[in-house]
Amino acid sequence: MSAVEETLAEADQRLAGGDVLGARRAFYRARDLSGRDPAVMRDIGHRWRLAGWNATIARRDPEAGGAMFQNACAIYRSLGGDPALWEALRGVAMTCGMLGDHETALRLCDEAEAAAPDDHARAKVWNTRGVSCSYLGRHAEARRWAERALRATDDPKAAATARQTIGIALLREGRPRKALPLLKDPVNVAWANLELRDYRAVLTLDPGNRPRAFAYRARAWLGLGKRDEARRELRRGERAIEEGRGGRDLDEGRAAFAGAAHGVHEMRVALEAEAGRWAGAFRAAEAARARAFLDFVAAPRPRDLSHLAPSERARFETLRAEIERLQREGRDPGRLRRLEDDERLALRRYEKERLAQARVQPRAPLAAAQVRAALRPAEALVQYQRVGDDLLAFVFTRGSFRAVRLPAAEALEAAHDLNRVLALARREERAGRSAVADWHFALLGDALLAPLELDGLSRLVVVPDDALHVVPFPALRLRGRPAAASLDVVTAPSASVFATLRSRQRAFDAKRARCLFVEDPTGSLPNAAGEREAVARVFGQRLTVLEAGAATRDAVMRAAPGHDVLHFATHAVWRPDRPELSHLQLAKGDRLTASDLAALDLSRTRAAVLSACDSARGDWTRAEEMVGLPRAFLRAGAASVVATLWPLEDHATLRDFMAAYYTGGFSASAAQRSALAAGAPASVWAAWAQLGG
Repeated sequence: MSAVEETLAEADQRLAGGDVLGARRAFYRARDLSGRDPAVMRDIGHRWRLAGWNATIARRDPEAGGAMFQNACAIYRSLGGDPALWEALRGVAMTCGMLGDHETALRLCDEAEAAAPDDHARAKVWNTRGVSCSYLGRHAEARRWAERALRATDDPKAAATARQTIGIALLREGRPRKALPLLKDPVNVAWANLELRDYRAVLTLDPGNRPRAFAYRARAWLGLGKRDEARRELRRGERAIEEGRGGRDLDEGRAAFAGAAHGVHEMRVALEAEAGRWAGAFRAAEAARARAFLDFVAAPRPRDLSHLAPSERARFETLRAEIERLQREGRDPGRLRRLEDDERLALRRYEKERLAQARVQPRAPLAAAQVRAALRPAEALVQYQRVGDDLLAFVFTRGSFRAVRLPAAEALEAAHDLNRVLALARREERAGRSAVADWHFALLGDALLAPLELDGLSRLVVVPDDALHVVPFPALRLRGRPAAASLDVVTAPSASVFATLRSRQRAFDAKRARCLFVEDPTGSLPNAAGEREAVARVFGQRLTVLEAGAATRDAVMRAAPGHDVLHFATHAVWRPDRPELSHLQLAKGDRLTASDLAALDLSRTRAAVLSACDSARGDWTRAEEMVGLPRAFLRAGAASVVATLWPLEDHATLRDFMAAYYTGGFSASAAQRSALAAGAPASVWAAWAQLGG
């Protein structure tokens, strides 16, 4: 056996053992030993591709499979293409879909379809496209793609997949009887039988380690009136979910898996609450909330690319430079989107490889007693949880834990109506009135705060749920006044995350703290100079200012880790399609993205102030994970983030607001109290939220 063959055999062994990084290094050695022989390179690409299918289908590990498919794609492209490129692209698309990123999956399907050699290959791509369309709620489109695949192929596996996709689309359209004959996957068969109320048929399902299966079996037990059996089923499901989370290295993989598991936890909350077992209900609620964040936030680890070969690192830097060029020029949005997808997939692969030998261990959520122990005197934590038509509020103080049932419908409707109310409020403010905002915030305060008996407190930590994530809790009326008038109000993604963030806070001396101020790098915020003036009065010689053309991405990323406070007076852009690409606008067309922050160690940072529109926005739809800029700062090590829930006017009162924030103990609520006393418009001061420990 030649040295190349021995090295390839070693790579195969490492792949079989799950050592992706070790396999990659062995493949690099084989490549170099062969003198970059195209035949050897092509062989390596095929091995990555086959290993990708094994990881994705046999082991149900889309993270590992996706990384392997991406490696295959990179090799095939380096060779100028390969007949198997379409299959590797389809593999990446499939794993993106399994991780919940269906828009990226559809774009990759475009590439795979263009590279597919015939209709049989295209039929497989159409199947993958149909699955993602179905998850995105585009059921008729999903059926059309699957029906097209069915007509184009005589491959039994591809035909079975197409029928399954059609069946799932019919299920999602509420037609289970028509869907049932098309379904082969046992979990989907159980779903159809559940919709048909054939509960005994559902209970024949072996759940394995699939969260949906446990949820369906529990619903079947409930349909038969057997609540104790349903509770036992859900407890088994929770154990399987915890075991499954541990095998996923990446943050987004754990988030996607937790999102799939939500039904188990939500049913457990409802059953425990029904029986009045509030501690159990809280444990189930906490198990569903921000679990990937909890795993990774305890030990911030900056992303580094030191494990990459120089050529790989150079290719990635070239990709980044091209993305930044297209962003500055504002041209060719289609190409920009494709390159952004390539960047994201590359970073996912690099992170997977880096963590392959040092996995982040799953962290158990805290019990009620542990949450209480993390609180200070005169401080309360309220965690909201939607349960059917009700809201539960779990209320913690240092000495007590209780649960309060609240009517959900009115509060959630008011939360969903917030944008319209704000538009009306701004019109009123220009006329010197505030009736609409006062009425709306009083309605929400009566529904969400008044029943909780929060007398005698000085600080309130709020963990929202559902539409409550966009509610400005400091502005809600409590005893006739905004809550911020009597309480410091902060928010957190979960009780366990809050306690973890608090436990990692370092000693902080405000008199010695250093501040980095990023001032109006786009040249479009006249009042940013007022903010700088207010900050300069507090920090004096301990203030570093990056202004105008100096505030580039590289300059900010070099300077940020050496400062205790980061203050950005700029514009923010929220990307709901790609939250990790939400960004702060910097000089020369540069952007500081949520993804960029993963490369920073901000464990020194006591506060990050994002004086920018929509900077507190996040994607809360997948397991309450708060994906966006605030989460990125907290994940990088910052103790707290102050940001805005809606578009913020470049208002002259910002200078006074920031002065009150810094002199008031780094408290957004202190600044809001000062703004209230000065008669500032609610649409300005109520936009601010403080997140963290």
